[in-house]
Amino acid sequence: MASFEAAIPFLFTHEGGYVDDPNDPGGETNYGISQRFLATIDYVNPDGKQVLNVRDLTRNDCIRIYKLYWWDDQRYGDFNNQLLATKMLDSAVNIGKHPCARILQKSCNKFLEPYDLLAVDGIIGDNTINKANSLNGYQIVVNIRDYLVDYYLDLIQQNPKLDIYRKGWLKRAIS
Repeated sequence: MASFEAAIPFLFTHEGGYVDDPNDPGGETNYGISQRFLATIDYVNPDGKQVLNVRDLTRNDCIRIYKLYWWDDQRYGDFNNQLLATKMLDSAVNIGKHPCARILQKSCNKFLEPYDLLAVDGIIGDNTINKANSLNGYQIVVNIRDYLVDYYLDLIQQNPKLDIYRKGWLKRAIS
C-alpha cells in the first residue's frame, strides 16, 4: 500500500503558496487548490471555521484536502507502488482526476493483452487498481510521463498563450 505521507512532499515541490496568475487556466490557487474547487466543497478547518477563499488555506489545510478529495477519493493508497501513487497524486492535482485516471488506464493498456484491456473511462475502480498492481509500477510511470508530455503539448497547441508554462509543465511531466 502506498503512503500519502510519502507522496505529499513530492507534490509540494510543484505546488507552493498562493498564486493568482491571470494567464493560468487553473485560476486563483493556493498550494494547488483552486478557488473553483474550494467553492465546490464545504471545507471546515481544524478550528471549526469554514474556509471560503483559497488565500485563507494553510499548508496543513491543503494537506487535509488532498488526503480526502484526491488520495482517498481516487484510492491512490491502494496502489502497491509508491512511485505510481505519488505520480498519480501530483498529476491529478495539476490536470484533474479524470484526465489523470484516463492516462493511467492507457498506460496500463500498453502492457495488457488485447482481450484484457482496461476501459479508458477516467474512473479508478477495482479493475484499474488490480491491473496496475499486477504490472511493473515503474514502467507504468514511464508511460504516464510520456502521456503527460503529450497532454501538455496538446494544450499548448490548442491555446498558444499557454506556451509560457511549457518548461514548468514538461519538467513536472517527466519528474
